[in-house]
Amino acid sequence: SCGLHTIHNAFRAGIYKTGWDISHKLSALYMLWGDVPARRDDYESITKQNLYPLPFCAHRWVENVKVCERAMEIYPYVKQYVESVEKKESKDPGTKSFSTVREWSKDKFARAKLAFIVSEAKPVENFLKVYQTDKPMIHFLAKELEDLMRTT
Repeated sequence: SCGLHTIHNAFRAGIYKTGWDISHKLSALYMLWGDVPARRDDYESITKQNLYPLPFCAHRWVENVKVCERAMEIYPYVKQYVESVEKKESKDPGTKSFSTVREWSKDKFARAKLAFIVSEAKPVENFLKVYQTDKPMIHFLAKELEDLMRTT
C-alpha cells in the first residue's frame, strides 16, 4: 500500500509543478453541476447533451484518467454554456466554481493539458490495476517496472 501512495503522490507532485492548477479546475467543473438540477437543466437546454463531469479524486491522482477524458470530451459544451451565461442568455450561477470554470474555458490549451495528463497517467494506471491486489505479484514486478520506465 505504501508504494501505491508513493506513486499517487509522485504523480500529483509532478502535475502541481506544471502550475496548471488542474485539480482545482476539475473539482470546480464537477461542483458546478453536481446536485443542482436547475443548472443541469440550463446546461442541457443550451448544449443539447447530457454528459457531465465526473468527480475528481485529489488523493488518487493516477485514477483520474476517466475524469480528464470526460473533461476533454465536454470542453466544447462547457465553453458553450459559459458563453451563454456571458451573453446573459442564461442565469449566472455566481459561484466560485463558475468563476473557475469560466477561466478554464478560456484556456486555449486546456484540452492539451488534460491530454498530457492522460498520456502520462494511463501507463501508470495499468500498472496500479495489476499490483493493487493481495495476490503475490512480486515475481512480476521487476519486468513490469522496467517496461513502465521505458514507456513513460
